[in-house]
Amino acid sequence: MKPEEIGAYINSRLKYYLQTFLLTFKSNETFLTEEDKDLIYGTLVYLILDNDYIPDDVPHIGYFDDMRVFVEATRYFLAKHPETSDLIDRKALVEDLDFIEKCKGITFDSGEIDIRYIKALGKKNTMSYQELSKEVMKKYASL
Repeated sequence: MKPEEIGAYINSRLKYYLQTFLLTFKSNETFLTEEDKDLIYGTLVYLILDNDYIPDDVPHIGYFDDMRVFVEATRYFLAKHPETSDLIDRKALVEDLDFIEKCKGITFDSGEIDIRYIKALGKKNTMSYQELSKEVMKKYASL
């Protein structure tokens, strides 16, 4: 894949995950445990961090780590809450996992996202879900 194709794929998938998280989890809040909410908040907090793993302004791959966080959080939710499987496109998730596997060399790491770290970000979060959502949408308005 050419760098611009990688960037286009990442942007389109990130847009999908943003919509899925911001809409789906807001409307299905009742089944979420505190641990689930920590992961959702942590995922959103990660997205607005200025110093995440790959700086967002790196051409074509700046959002790669952001997409990876969404993919791992989605896998976690599907494993923990199989009843939500109708809310997530499983085929697309598998394609995203394959994409990450093929591209993980671009980040020079193992490609693993530590769910415990993401949950810890969520636990430390002091913003409301609504405030976090606004910050995320402001940052990713170009998607």
